Amino acid sequence: MFSLGGEDQYQDAIGIDPEAIGSVGGVTGRTLGAIMPTFQETVLTTTTLGEAPMWVTGAARTTGVFVYGSSGTVYTLSNTLSLDGDQGGIVKPTSGVGNGMAYYNDYIYLSTPTNIFRFGRLSATAPTLSNYWITGLSNSALTNSDYPSTRNITYPNHVLHPHNDGKLYIADYESSDTLDIPHGGLIHWLKTNSLGTEATSAFAELTLPPGFMPTAIESYGTDLAILCTPQAIFSGGAIPKSGESALFLWDTVSESYYRNIPIKESMATAMKNKNGELFILAGNIDTDCKLLKYLGGDSFQTLAVINSGSPPPQSAIEIFGNMICWGGNVSNPIVAAGVYSYGYRSGLLKPALHMPMRIKDASNTLPIVSCVKSILRSPYPVVGWRTDTSAEYGLDKIASSGTQSSRWRTKVYNIGKRFRIIRIRVPLQETVLTGDSIVLTVYTDTESSSTTLQTINATNFPNSEKLIDYNSLSIVGYSNFYIDFSFSGTNRQGLGLPITIDIETDEL
Repeated sequence: MFSLGGEDQYQDAIGIDPEAIGSVGGVTGRTLGAIMPTFQETVLTTTTLGEAPMWVTGAARTTGVFVYGSSGTVYTLSNTLSLDGDQGGIVKPTSGVGNGMAYYNDYIYLSTPTNIFRFGRLSATAPTLSNYWITGLSNSALTNSDYPSTRNITYPNHVLHPHNDGKLYIADYESSDTLDIPHGGLIHWLKTNSLGTEATSAFAELTLPPGFMPTAIESYGTDLAILCTPQAIFSGGAIPKSGESALFLWDTVSESYYRNIPIKESMATAMKNKNGELFILAGNIDTDCKLLKYLGGDSFQTLAVINSGSPPPQSAIEIFGNMICWGGNVSNPIVAAGVYSYGYRSGLLKPALHMPMRIKDASNTLPIVSCVKSILRSPYPVVGWRTDTSAEYGLDKIASSGTQSSRWRTKVYNIGKRFRIIRIRVPLQETVLTGDSIVLTVYTDTESSSTTLQTINATNFPNSEKLIDYNSLSIVGYSNFYIDFSFSGTNRQGLGLPITIDIETDEL
């Protein structure tokens, strides 16, 4: 995840959670600050899903969970995440492609390329699907503008957001001028009572500047925050300033937004409000992703930088307590998709960047996370994903057992002279069990050479050791080094801290 680890940081990790539940001395509980692997479990697979899960939501008046796929099918799950009904889902809006989804007043609202359908009432015995935006409310069709994509996941072009003024807001983008519709980003809304009746709506209540495509909508107090990414090339209008996305703030009652805040990134695609603060994911497609915090005025603070992957769609960002989670993919220490986190659920540790969930590795090409959602009584979200070749889809969660395949790398220690590693002491959270192993590899001189140490397992360390002491080493380097830890097995086997490394240097 990181190019170089700084002070009190590590270099790379995947499937590691310092707040994971573990067992220490036979007592189960949180092991704050430990290096703890996690277990991934696929609850829906390609055999039950024919498309990538794009949106997941629960509802206030039913115990079920709803999944909206990239090809427009709606699936319903039990509260244990087992599929209810047939593989073909329960309903499929006409021409639906998973453009947006939201629960609002006893209905699930579903964006399609040009329309909004709704499914409900959910509290009724037999909910039904209806064409709502065009037929039910007699509105003009939405525009099916081309939005960018990454790894065969297209960023949704009609995200939906229920606001605290009782309205459901709808993002749209008109890519060419017409007589009655302006060219640029549009925000529409609809409003119903709690039973989904007595509906009103407004088309193009807010118009954004040409070239800025709405990708996310969030509440910011009583205002709306609208995140936009620039459309680099389009016909019939100006081209936005190169490499500049934007955040627009609107009080929802004025004719126009009151603040246009430039974001110096070529894309800005996802946003969440956490305790009154806006957090934004921006960057470049297939190159990098940054977590930004809006400070007010025209200022942002960069909290984390990931030099791989892309900013995720709005469907793939979530809040857990004091922690922000989002989907991404990495090339180091392995090629895989997973879920990043910044901060901690408990708030007891200094905020840091982690990847606590490993979802899909390079056994299939171009793995990507398509959605992240908190819907269970769990410290982790459920996560939708897809791969390209061969095309596979799934919905995963973290389990209490399974097969672990986590990786963790220390920061790079720059010595700057000839050195020799003579001893490494590794504390374990618990005695290593039969079938589990931890492999340590020491990389020296910018990975030009490596040394693999004796595997930590029950065969090599049969005496219930909880402190593994490599005390007769002679690993020579001339510039720098780091240590890679690779976990495998079926039990959660964590490392304690500190890991102690003794070195000798050549003073000449």
